[in-house]
Amino acid sequence: MNSKTFFDSFETIANAPGGIARLRELILDLAVGGRFLTEGGDSDCSPISVNHEVLKLDLEKLWTLPAALPEPAPGWSRVPLARLGQWGSGGTPTASRKEYYQNGTIPWAVIGDLNNSVMTRTESFITRKALEMSSTKMIPIGAVLVAMYGASIGKSAISGIECCTNQAIAHCVVDEDVISSKYMFLVIKSLKAHLIKMGKGAAQPNISQSVLKHLVIDIPPKKIQSEVINQINELFGLCDELEFAQTQRNSIRTAARRSAIDSISTATTPDELNAAWKRISDNWINIADTPESLSSLRALILGLAVRGKLVPQIANEKLLEAVTVNGKFELPNSWRWVKISTVTEFVNGFAFKSEEYSEDGIGIVRMSDLKLGQIAVQGMKRVPEKYRTILDENLRVSPGDLVIGMSGSIGKPCFNLTDKTFLLNQRVGKFVPHSVDKSYLAIVLQTLENSFLEMSAGSGIKNLSTKQIKDAELPLPPALEQKRIVSKVAQLMTLCDQLEHSLIKRDEIAKKIAGSLASEIAA
Repeated sequence: MNSKTFFDSFETIANAPGGIARLRELILDLAVGGRFLTEGGDSDCSPISVNHEVLKLDLEKLWTLPAALPEPAPGWSRVPLARLGQWGSGGTPTASRKEYYQNGTIPWAVIGDLNNSVMTRTESFITRKALEMSSTKMIPIGAVLVAMYGASIGKSAISGIECCTNQAIAHCVVDEDVISSKYMFLVIKSLKAHLIKMGKGAAQPNISQSVLKHLVIDIPPKKIQSEVINQINELFGLCDELEFAQTQRNSIRTAARRSAIDSISTATTPDELNAAWKRISDNWINIADTPESLSSLRALILGLAVRGKLVPQIANEKLLEAVTVNGKFELPNSWRWVKISTVTEFVNGFAFKSEEYSEDGIGIVRMSDLKLGQIAVQGMKRVPEKYRTILDENLRVSPGDLVIGMSGSIGKPCFNLTDKTFLLNQRVGKFVPHSVDKSYLAIVLQTLENSFLEMSAGSGIKNLSTKQIKDAELPLPPALEQKRIVSKVAQLMTLCDQLEHSLIKRDEIAKKIAGSLASEIAA
């Protein structure tokens, strides 16, 4: 590796999405592989002896990393992790035995206690009797702990206290003549991604002590280990500085974004509003740090739309200030508050039973089919065609119809953008507008989503009743103005989509460049 290439690329990699974390991984990989050292060490240093029989290792199960060098650097030794110390794992005292836990004083670590640093405390404690009567073991200070189960495979810590662990954690009491605890800990951290790949099991992947013990790595003499640790600490310090600078820039972007949004919210004339939108459209890509940051802009557009501040009023070209009165905001002169039931018929779906599903037939719209503002056909369940004529016409979901979720993902309006007709399943409601524009209604429903969530009931899955939806009030402008609002919202949402696409492309390019540099460095 050319070290100049690495340091020249340092900031480029760091500034890519997820770059700081990637950079720390790269530093660990390179450092513990001896790639930062100008000298490998003393070539006259005796290699560490390995007796596979004493270590009880199966030669056919030994494994190395894909990026392992053909030969270890001069002075380094190629050894299995089993040679680096005494390995073991913990156990769990019987949970029903109160005397094993009540008033316990012995720290008992579980995966959640591993902090990828020095572990100085645990959430749980066990008694001396639990230690004596179970398979858990007392682990000394300085032992290296490694998680072996589930999504936490490879999570690690150095024990800063005497403690016990459960069986999901392997520990290594290191052989200080061969390796220091700090260096061993850094080696384990660098191996995390590889250990995750080794995880087996369909429900919950896991690794075993055997997987750990059979991993063969290269380690330098003790003196060189200290140098590597110092290098890693120094480079991690640079990562911390870059991370702090990123946080500062993000704070400035957030403040600028809020200022731009406030300028729209406080606009009182069409000219002020247009000027505010132009400032955003010209500069948003510079003040939005992620595609997700556009969500606040989209929410603002919808909020202004239903307050009569997005387009000039038909009866009065002056944009009125929106003031909250008794839980409602004040409307322009030509608008009025109405219940949803007065401008649209609302129908709840039919309770189809799973035994009625068929391979062919007509699709039914369930909660799980409502995705990203539209009905998703893939994976849709079907029932026999006879239901098309048996059920009321209002239970059909025709092309262009608007529906809403009433359970779980509450309040998300979705259109049928397909050219197909479906049937309406229970807990999905359909709107049949007669005195309101369908697209304007969809805009209002998006702004009511939080209100629907607040009024929904249920200890587990939240549910919204038909009555709650019908009784909800919406701000209703004149018919012509509804169409102008729909058109303006569509125009501005297209702008948001374009900005989001630009941010995504920027991030993709940055990731590719950073990935290419990282691959070149690692090679």
